[in-house]
Amino acid sequence: MESHRPTGRPSSRRNALRWRHRRRSTARLAAVCAAVLTCSMGVGSAAAAESVRSWVTTGDGKLRLAEQSTVPIQDGAPGTGGTTVTLLPEEKHQTMRGFGAALTESSASLIAASPQRDEIMAALFDPDGGIGLTSLRQPMGASDFSPKFRSYDDMPPGQTDWQLKSFDLGNDRVDVLPLLRQARELNQDLGIMASPWTAPGWMKDNDSLRSGALKPAAFHTYARYFVRFLEEYAAAGVPVNAVSPQNEPENPDPGVPTMWMTASAQAAFVANDLGPALEESGFGDVQILGFDHNWDHPEYPEHLLADPKARAYLDGIAFHCYRGTVAQQGEFARAHPEMPVHLTECTGTAAPEQARSFADGLLWQAGNLVVEATRQGAASVHLWNLALDPEHGPSLGRCSTCTGLVTVDNEKGTVERTASFYALGHASDFVRPRAVRIGSRAAGPGAESLRSTAFRNPEGDLATIVVNTGAERTFDLAVGDRHVEVTIPAGSVATYVLP
Repeated sequence: MESHRPTGRPSSRRNALRWRHRRRSTARLAAVCAAVLTCSMGVGSAAAAESVRSWVTTGDGKLRLAEQSTVPIQDGAPGTGGTTVTLLPEEKHQTMRGFGAALTESSASLIAASPQRDEIMAALFDPDGGIGLTSLRQPMGASDFSPKFRSYDDMPPGQTDWQLKSFDLGNDRVDVLPLLRQARELNQDLGIMASPWTAPGWMKDNDSLRSGALKPAAFHTYARYFVRFLEEYAAAGVPVNAVSPQNEPENPDPGVPTMWMTASAQAAFVANDLGPALEESGFGDVQILGFDHNWDHPEYPEHLLADPKARAYLDGIAFHCYRGTVAQQGEFARAHPEMPVHLTECTGTAAPEQARSFADGLLWQAGNLVVEATRQGAASVHLWNLALDPEHGPSLGRCSTCTGLVTVDNEKGTVERTASFYALGHASDFVRPRAVRIGSRAAGPGAESLRSTAFRNPEGDLATIVVNTGAERTFDLAVGDRHVEVTIPAGSVATYVLP
């Protein structure tokens, strides 16, 4: 990642989507809640079919994905003159893949060493007792959140391994793969995308894991490196659904694993090497996502799509949030409606004023990533680390304010859910894979403080996330000839599920 400041256990919420019984007993849920964080247990049976269920997180942290009382749906249009958020199911947009983060080596080491490992994993991935994350972006080898810099085929300076005889997943087998298998057991909808921070140094023009560019002579071997990775992950019980050719290809930071890759080089690599190699090796169903860098350089993916051979292999374009604006992502998505876009990295950060950190993080991430990024076309939204320690590490990089979805302090034996956990949870546990984003519009007094995004799930229910950046507001949530009056607290995030 680039250095930047980006421009309670929930109840069994997935039941609101599937209207089915819990798979886990109330006692089990209570035990997990007590082990990790205070939470609301929710209702024991499905609400009436014509009622709206809702969950709220407030900026002061007093409510954290807390289920509210059900509200009956009323027939007819809402009255005039009030504030209304109107859902437009006929206005269909992108199909969603999921919401998630990255199980970096730092995250994996913290979770694996925690005595609350199983509770943490359930909180993150269990669709019934946790927030049900459905997408992970995995570094291929080291990232800036690793114990040491490495690739899967490191050689002494001056030596090469063109046959990849020394290829070895190495440290991935210690914590990362066991936790990925556990995550897949918890959530069968989980998809995994993989991205390399660098090729092995001997494949690069500077013989280093830091900075430098891939040698043209190494393109073919690097494609086989991807195939070996996919083969060994699949053999380890972790099939990968998508890859990007390079994480942040325009970030040459010499302090961490990086690799410069121009748009022309990436187009050639995808067209002539990576795409054909995946097809020939039986991984033709693994998607290739191009670019994987910041919003401010849409000309890079434009260059990729201008190459017909590369375009034929591309299944989407990936963006990061660290430079530019989400509006640039939207402009690109509207210019290429046939090409899915994904937000594949955006870290949570600690605010300078600790007292404001939770509120600022909650409203910024929910408003800009969950709401605005999906309104601007993102089919998936990924934050950065799943877990970090209280010192924002362990890290060999330069982000001294990064936060994970959970803060794990193994010296004290504590686990704390951050604003990122709740901001993402307001979407991940209610918006299913293959849901379709639909239109939503706010109008009336104070509408400028209500930011919303809405989805129709495969089962037919409607999930709406509303971020309120202003004072407490009562508004009508309307769809067709039905509406319901709800009140959202000041500075909060709410998810509403309509049958």
